[in-house]
Amino acid sequence: MVDILVAGAGIGGTTVARLLARAGHRVTLLERASGGGAPGAGLVLTDTSLRTLAAAGVDVRPAARALPVLQLTGPDGRGRGGVRGRSALTRPDLAAHLTEGLDGLVDVRLGEALTGLHPEGSGVVCVSGPEGARREHRVDLVVGADGLRSTVRRTVDPTVPLRSAGQVCWRGIVHHEFGDRASELWTGRDRVGIVPLTAGRSYVFVVRPVDPGPPDLSPVPGVPGREAAAVRALQALPPAELLRHDLLELDRPVWGTGRVLLLGDAAHAMTPNTGLGAAFAIEDAVALVRSLADGLDGVTRRYRSARHRRVRTVQLVSRAAGRLAHSPHPAARRVRRSLGLQVPGR
Repeated sequence: MVDILVAGAGIGGTTVARLLARAGHRVTLLERASGGGAPGAGLVLTDTSLRTLAAAGVDVRPAARALPVLQLTGPDGRGRGGVRGRSALTRPDLAAHLTEGLDGLVDVRLGEALTGLHPEGSGVVCVSGPEGARREHRVDLVVGADGLRSTVRRTVDPTVPLRSAGQVCWRGIVHHEFGDRASELWTGRDRVGIVPLTAGRSYVFVVRPVDPGPPDLSPVPGVPGREAAAVRALQALPPAELLRHDLLELDRPVWGTGRVLLLGDAAHAMTPNTGLGAAFAIEDAVALVRSLADGLDGVTRRYRSARHRRVRTVQLVSRAAGRLAHSPHPAARRVRRSLGLQVPGR
């Protein structure tokens, strides 16, 4: 049995904590937030992710909507290819399933942030809690699942920068259906995504280049009525439910060193253009637990070997897709026009 501290109770952190505990390890899960529900809008999981969660005792399929296809479309609304084997659900719904019964397996400490760590002997000393009430934990292994601006990653490798994709995304859950088709429409400037959910809801997002104009979501010109209606529904959401984020990514993956490992966004934050962020966090958790089955010695090497090629490939594909979708360069415009992914005349 290994004594493990997991920093961050997002999708990757709660999944790996649950899997590690089921494998017989002693797990402490620290989360900076004190509760109040998980932020976020919608997400897409692969069929493999759903099976992995079900095998770990977390069956989210009743809360998910199976998507026959997730389709790329142009301004005429016609499909230009797509992917299958995906299901959609809300991030809060997934978080609720992942945390149900977790207290019985893991020492969960909400409202307690990891503030520092350093190797000591054959283990790691971690410091958590606010100034004046610091707490030390000596553990065999630390797993950093603490997101885009990871404290653990800055400790392991502070030289890997965050990159701006030069794009901004508005997203939210609207209580309206726009048919049963999941799609992402490109206009050459904007992308409009519509993903059906359960209970008469849809996940809607708009991505466009960052510009110095007003920060509010404006209408998207040159799109069919379905997408125009979805954007209006997104605009009508209360401010607290309409999420706006500049898209950032990690320059390259960081998997950890020694007795400190990373997963999910902490390890390989990428632009959401492939829709695999949540699925990859779950895949990371599975690979990490398997890598640990052969002991602590060499665990980082085994874990990196299991994950790096696939993750790096998708990270670069996602980066390239975002550039192609939004670049004003004449070559990008020609490619989009040839594929029917550009509003005519632009």
